Amino acid sequence: SSSSSSSSPFVESKGKAEAVLLAKEEYDRDCALRRMIEKDVERTYQDMEYFKKKSTMRMLFNILLVWAKTCGALGYRQGMNELLAVCLMVTKEDAAQHKKKNNNNKKKNTKTEASETGNTSREDAISIPDGLIDEDNIEPDSFALFRLLMQQMSPLYHSHPRDGIRQKQPNGTGNKHLSEGGIGSGSLKTPLDNRVYMIHHVMLRRLEPQLYFRLEKLNVLPQLYMLRWLRLLFAREASDINQLLPLLDALLGNSKGFELLNYMCLALVAGLKDELTKKEFEPAEVLKTLLRRQSIANSRALVEAAEVLHKDKLISMPVAQMQVYNAPLQGNGSRIEVVQNKHGGRRNRRAGQGRGGGGGGGGRNGVGEDSAAGGGGGGGGGW
Repeated sequence: SSSSSSSSPFVESKGKAEAVLLAKEEYDRDCALRRMIEKDVERTYQDMEYFKKKSTMRMLFNILLVWAKTCGALGYRQGMNELLAVCLMVTKEDAAQHKKKNNNNKKKNTKTEASETGNTSREDAISIPDGLIDEDNIEPDSFALFRLLMQQMSPLYHSHPRDGIRQKQPNGTGNKHLSEGGIGSGSLKTPLDNRVYMIHHVMLRRLEPQLYFRLEKLNVLPQLYMLRWLRLLFAREASDINQLLPLLDALLGNSKGFELLNYMCLALVAGLKDELTKKEFEPAEVLKTLLRRQSIANSRALVEAAEVLHKDKLISMPVAQMQVYNAPLQGNGSRIEVVQNKHGGRRNRRAGQGRGGGGGGGGRNGVGEDSAAGGGGGGGGGW
């Protein structure tokens, strides 16, 4: 009968075998995950003594493992270890400063307690209680900070286009990057693909056409140099933690979220224009220059340049409202022509004909108005 067959030893043994197989697969995945995290932790900021300590490496490992098992489908991806390291440094520094401040306040209060009874200063009244920011809580505090950061960063770590949107090729653009496969194609794209395409093929082309076409001629793909900038938030480009923190403050404290990140990338690559266009480079040399470590020694200037570029109406204009075409070489080195549709009409302005012409596509690439980017934005030898 059916009741006797469902409880037969054969069916029960088959079910146990499947459960054992699933458990083994889960165990193998867990071991592989632990090995990958351990390997990344062992090479995280090994030029700094703090990250060579076994206790620090254990905190990094624990947080990344818990994150990978609780964050859902995204899991752990290489590069997250460096973002967590920054969170750990910030939390550690805050705890150390809070401890030092509390010790100083205790000494001050002990000396003046008799004379200042009942006269509590505003600074003491709003001081953070002991234990809220504490060296013993660095690990859980760093995990909480990392989770908040990854809420913004997780789209940049997607490796498949589940969050992508199908984009159709605009009619008559003549842009090969919108018709060929891969990044910028009409297929489903990840948020990272969309961001890289916008920065390189749209924004850089508008701001620094000479540099853009130079990179295109050398076939330097934007994802080769921009992937690290975007996923690590310039952690390897900043000369030290003091240069990195202003960049993170600008991103996390911006009302428009990570929109400013695009303009930081734009300013960073535009700042290398002179170095990359004055002499002939092989593609490998260009990539080496773009990915040069500790190249940001003045992060506040980079943030200011990004904010200025963000205000430039032409650079920030949505693609749907403007089409960029190849055009003959202009007197100012520009090779773009902007065809802008407004209220059903069409205005053609060739680069170099406006008030801001000159000097690397100067003044909003010369389409009639002075650009906030000022004649090529960050061009001038890096940051």
